[in-house]
Amino acid sequence: MSDNTTTNRSIYYWKFNNFGDMLNEYLCNEMFEDDYENKQFDKCQLFAVGSILGRLIDHDGKLSKADKEIQKKARYDDEVHIWGSGFLYDCNPEINKFIRKPVIHALRGEYTKDRIEKILNEPIRCVLADPGLLAPLFVPFAEDKKWNVGIIPHYRDKNNELFENLLSHYKNAIMIDVQQDVETVFRQISQCHYIISSSLHGIVVADAYDIPNCWVIGSDQVFGDGYKFHDYYSSLGTDREVIDLREGLIPDLKTDFRKSFIDYRQIKVKQISLINAFPFALKDRFRHTKTETEKYKDTESFPSKTTADRYEIVIEATKNPKPAVSIIIPVYNTVEYLDECLASIEKQSMKDLEIICVDDGSSDGSLDVLLDHALKDKRITVVAQENCGQSAARNLGMDLAKGKYLYFVDSDDYIDADSLKVLYNQAEKNHLDVLLFDAVTFFDDDVTKNIYNRGDDYYIRKHEYPELVDGKTLFAMMLQNGEYRVQPGMMFYLRSFMNEHGIRFIYGVIHEDEEFAFNILLNANRVGYMSRQFYHRRMRLESTMTQNVRFANAYGYYSCYKIMNRDIALLKAYDPENGLFIKHVSAMIKLAKNRYSRLNSKEKAKYKLLPPGARESFEILIAKDIREIDQLSDELQKIRSSNSYRIGRFITYIPRRIKSMIKKYKKHKTQSNRAVTGKPTK
Repeated sequence: MSDNTTTNRSIYYWKFNNFGDMLNEYLCNEMFEDDYENKQFDKCQLFAVGSILGRLIDHDGKLSKADKEIQKKARYDDEVHIWGSGFLYDCNPEINKFIRKPVIHALRGEYTKDRIEKILNEPIRCVLADPGLLAPLFVPFAEDKKWNVGIIPHYRDKNNELFENLLSHYKNAIMIDVQQDVETVFRQISQCHYIISSSLHGIVVADAYDIPNCWVIGSDQVFGDGYKFHDYYSSLGTDREVIDLREGLIPDLKTDFRKSFIDYRQIKVKQISLINAFPFALKDRFRHTKTETEKYKDTESFPSKTTADRYEIVIEATKNPKPAVSIIIPVYNTVEYLDECLASIEKQSMKDLEIICVDDGSSDGSLDVLLDHALKDKRITVVAQENCGQSAARNLGMDLAKGKYLYFVDSDDYIDADSLKVLYNQAEKNHLDVLLFDAVTFFDDDVTKNIYNRGDDYYIRKHEYPELVDGKTLFAMMLQNGEYRVQPGMMFYLRSFMNEHGIRFIYGVIHEDEEFAFNILLNANRVGYMSRQFYHRRMRLESTMTQNVRFANAYGYYSCYKIMNRDIALLKAYDPENGLFIKHVSAMIKLAKNRYSRLNSKEKAKYKLLPPGARESFEILIAKDIREIDQLSDELQKIRSSNSYRIGRFITYIPRRIKSMIKKYKKHKTQSNRAVTGKPTK
């Protein structure tokens, strides 16, 4: 998620050779696309690594007088972005409030998240991870280990003899100075078999390199009473106890060293999610979101381009070479709905399933939920791709699928427990290419229901349709009855049929369902329909169906029109329904013009970002007509605003009033005659 309103970025960190603060400066240099500067916490744009959030709340008794003076200069309406920070101490949410409005992208852990939710009195959906976990992205894993044990004292413990004692206790040990340059610290940590640390980021970086570690304390100089450590552990679903060196304890390599996570794939998920959640423009090697120009350029290469350039299989399901059904779930920032969606699939009465979840660059913690389910259900594969849209996510799922049948579920929807078993049996019985059925609509709240301009039963068909028919015939019947629906979750697909005809979603656009369903029914010879509502479709604010109209809406329908024209060329000239299909394709242009006409001038100008060929085509088919209408409207408004127009309206006022009175008199006389004679008046 990039904010490109300015190229002058600023970040707050303490200018001291403390590992966490040095990490801030290092990450800025390595990741920021734009120049940045270090600013005080009342003026900066970004809070990142470290236990620094206490400076953003009042009534923090731990602040210095100097910090309290800086707080007085802060304004609440001056937003500050939070990416991976945490509190140093627990705080009382009843008396604390933020001195600046926080825009939260990532927090260090559950402890910090819980405190902020109580202060703001609202739920937070964000990534939970410490940015120190990104270390291997800059310094790769060591090919060979040089030391058995690495000992990392907090910079305040640097001259503590208890750590010197540890160094002499272990064979082949190294004392790692966190005040060295950051890459040297990363490298030395990665070259150890075990890590002992009183520095939080010594633990974090050890976890990043998959190294067993031990948290120790050697003095009262590391402030916070361990709060920040427990906060970090909570982000990984674990917790650990500290070993107090002052009690003469020496960590045992056999029993006291472990990793802070349950599965290393948690670390991979945290790394991907942190990058996705970064609030400003990133250098190319880290970018997971394309610019609008790049996205529109990509759509011109469809159908050759169907999936993201970059993706990673985070966790792969237990090998099942021939599952009965592959369920494909595209995911983007739906963390609050994912558990319900996944539970409805995991509890299916049909068990022979492959569940492919493709995360499309989520920045709200959705990947964590996916991984949590995948670690418990071995049928789940989790894939993370750069943000390219729902169509690219679905296409990638189709490419990875091995099931005999395919089924799509949106990540904020769910299905009935026996859905897949019934659909599979029906498809097998009639040897179907595709099986259609119905859905139930439900709403998040009354506001969404009022925005949605279709009835609750829009996805429930009232007419009867054949159990077995060819796709063109069923398509024509549903069109004529006004019951043609394109939601992919309302179809059950034979994978070999889809691959044989090369059917994929149009890359990089919305409303791609229009062409997808159209292409399927043009090509399918054996199609069925069941009058059952297996699918439950959620309507919520900010979904494609309810959000404000954007240029992407107009461009999506325009793209569908182009590809559907290609599809319709496959029809034979003597097909009796040809005219009906052409009329349906032409409706895409009308929809594109309708959406484009509703845009503001800034959104309308976005068609100029299209590649040359597409830009001219969109200009001719869509933009030109709307622009001429806009010009006429502007001219009419100018005329109405002119003095001569106003004078003319005044001069003709009395004649217009007389004409209006005559019309009313005639209408009244007609109604009176009807009342007397009971007959219509000629």
